Order: sequence, then C-alpha cells, then structure tokens
Amino acid sequence: MEEIIVNDIDTFLMEVVQLDKIEYPLGMEGKLEYLRRDKLTCPLILVSMGTASIVAGARSSLAMITNYIQERNLNAEIAETGCFGICQAEPIIGIQLPGRSRLLFSNITEDKVVSLLDDVFHNRIPSESI
Repeated sequence: MEEIIVNDIDTFLMEVVQLDKIEYPLGMEGKLEYLRRDKLTCPLILVSMGTASIVAGARSSLAMITNYIQERNLNAEIAETGCFGICQAEPIIGIQLPGRSRLLFSNITEDKVVSLLDDVFHNRIPSESI
C-alpha cells in the first residue's frame, strides 16, 4: 500500500473533501439561508414530530404552542421537524430567538408548554428541561 504524504492540509482537504463553495443559481442562496434559518426575524419554535414524539404527546404540545402564540398575538414561527434522535427525551421543543443560539428542551408535554414559553419569552432559561 502506498503511503500518502500531505504537506499542505488545506489543499488536501479541498481536494478530498471538496470544501469548495458550491455555486448556486441566482436567488438560490437566499432560499437556502431561509431554510437553514441563518437570519431569524422572529422567534422560531421547532416541534419534533417523529414517531416517538407523537407517541409521547407532541401533537398536544404543538396544539398548545399554537394556542399560546395565537392567544398572545405573538410574531413567532412554528415548524414541525423530524426526529431529533433522542427518543427518551421526547417530545422535544427547539426554540431560537433572533440573534441567539437554538436551545432544545426535553419532555415538553402539553402541561409544560405555557411555563416553558413564558420563561423563554421573558428571557429566562428553564435549566431543568434543557
């Protein structure tokens, strides 16, 4: 087997891993930024809706979140996601405020939604669920 000697790791990575920036058609980069939620203009609430989440009560949690946002006339985006991969912690709710990192909260059943959202929207992070 031939030994590979790498003198310039950056060049090696660019060739092997192909880290070159992909050129997208005009307007596509903006769409991708939106889908990645690179720049938020309002709070984003993600509700895991995988099978384990649904069994654990995510549909009820989603309904409670929707009611909370509507009743308080808040400008927030709610999105359903697939599985976060932590089945024992379902239902998982992800919340990201503009300019802040996204946080995931575990075991957020219907009865915990109002308390969680009250805390987050008043700049308190409930550490017992994070």
